[in-house]
Amino acid sequence: MAAEIYDELLQARQSGDVEATLNKLAEHLQSAHQYHDLFDVRLMQARHKQGLPIIWTQTLDALPEPQRTKVEDASLEACREAGNALLKVGRVREAWMYLRPTGDKAELAVKLRELAQEDESLSEEIIDIALNEFVSPRLGFELMLKQYGM
Repeated sequence: MAAEIYDELLQARQSGDVEATLNKLAEHLQSAHQYHDLFDVRLMQARHKQGLPIIWTQTLDALPEPQRTKVEDASLEACREAGNALLKVGRVREAWMYLRPTGDKAELAVKLRELAQEDESLSEEIIDIALNEFVSPRLGFELMLKQYGM
């Protein structure tokens, strides 16, 4: 992390504003394309918003309703954000790690088809997710036939 962002985070934290500190960190991570770390910060933000410690060491089952549902919903939104960002930069397998829990297979199938048309070098990864993970078996078979033939 650049010294500038460290100083900005330190200044925000010293002011006592945890939300501003986490927002600043999230902005930095997003602009640096560090989506795995961004996911973690989004979870911290969700916990902080619910009045929980930003570092949570228990399962979500330990939370009472509706707090648990709110944190779970924020977790799924963080999964979508990280997964879609990774997909945009062609990191298909990493994207799937985050998009799997969302259950948005139909939406992902459309994005994989678009990505396959834009960048043929990603065929292997797209075939893997489309076919082996049952996101879009038809797309997986189409790409396999195109790449390997009968």
